[in-house]
Amino acid sequence: MSIAPEATVSAMKDVPTTSGSFSGSDKGLPPRKERSKSRDAGKRMGGGQKASWKLAEIPRAVPLDPNDPNYDSEADDNVVLVSTVIDSPKKSTPTLEPDELAAKELAINAPPEIKKRTIEILEEYFINGDAEEVLSSLNELDEPEFHYEMVKRVITMAMDKNDKERELASRLLSTLYMDGLTSGQVLMGFRRLLLLAGDLQIDIPTAKNMLAIFCARAVVDEILPPSFLEDPFTTRYAPEIAAEAIKKLSINHATARMEKAWGPGDGRPVEELKVAIDQLTKEYLLSRDLEEAAHCVRELNVPHFHHEVVKRGITNSLEEGGGANSAAMASLLAYLVSHELVSTGQLIKGFERFKLVLYDVALDIPNAAVLFQDIVARGISDGILPKDFDASAVKKE
Repeated sequence: MSIAPEATVSAMKDVPTTSGSFSGSDKGLPPRKERSKSRDAGKRMGGGQKASWKLAEIPRAVPLDPNDPNYDSEADDNVVLVSTVIDSPKKSTPTLEPDELAAKELAINAPPEIKKRTIEILEEYFINGDAEEVLSSLNELDEPEFHYEMVKRVITMAMDKNDKERELASRLLSTLYMDGLTSGQVLMGFRRLLLLAGDLQIDIPTAKNMLAIFCARAVVDEILPPSFLEDPFTTRYAPEIAAEAIKKLSINHATARMEKAWGPGDGRPVEELKVAIDQLTKEYLLSRDLEEAAHCVRELNVPHFHHEVVKRGITNSLEEGGGANSAAMASLLAYLVSHELVSTGQLIKGFERFKLVLYDVALDIPNAAVLFQDIVARGISDGILPKDFDASAVKKE
């Protein structure tokens, strides 16, 4: 029986290969039946008989050890990578919690209308520089319990302005002291400022240094006692400010330095004022016109710089030479004091400052010490200098 070649070829096509695929078939494998999800889940969760774990047989998870040579950081599901910015280490500033001492100081608070009116008064003062008008307005308020607000506010407002306004602020406090402001009100105002120092420094980086100058200036002007810088309140809440103020008061000629800490106060440089003072004193020595000289001193409008008028007036009279010029200058100084253009305090400070330069002046004017003694004797005679005033020169340290 013979077999047709076509049948043989057809039969060979149906023989499976060793790989299990049907190489000659164009049809794909029959669709695979999907397993039951519940069945698979059961096995994965240990539901099958052969693959189930008893509770006691479940191995405990061993924590990964980063020091293990086989440690794979990517296999640690608990690792979370985050980006961080490492700041440079900063010194932490210790903050003081509110205590009874501060709470007692802050117990009284000025009403909003008082604060508003105080600001209005001071804004006007910084424009016209009229301390008498401030005193009048303060009396009209008739709220002495809140006068500390004037002290605190004039300094905080001046700190945000220029040296001219800061000088005006110091001058106002000196003018109002014991004539509108009591020592207790001044003390309370400064304490409030010290408590606000940290907040002020946020907007004014040099706030603490300026507060130290205001404190030192207040001590020089004798509106704050020196003990204020060392009392428990100040050393607790503002130790840096107190230390800086004490440092400023400990340097040579601290009084003279603090009096012009903000400059002469009229907006002009100190050197320019010195030139103006030289001109008016020399012109007086030529004309001997007391009223004209007094008018020029008044126009300077720098009462806290009048000690320079005294010092340079004496110096110029000695440089011109002769007892007549020394006597003329003594007459001018007596005239200025008697007409309340120059205060006794400023006069004495001017004399004291001249004593510091007397040795230098004597190098050019051999009889300077004798002429100065004549001016001092005349001042004592006119009642503008203390009877025990010493005319001896003082050596600079």
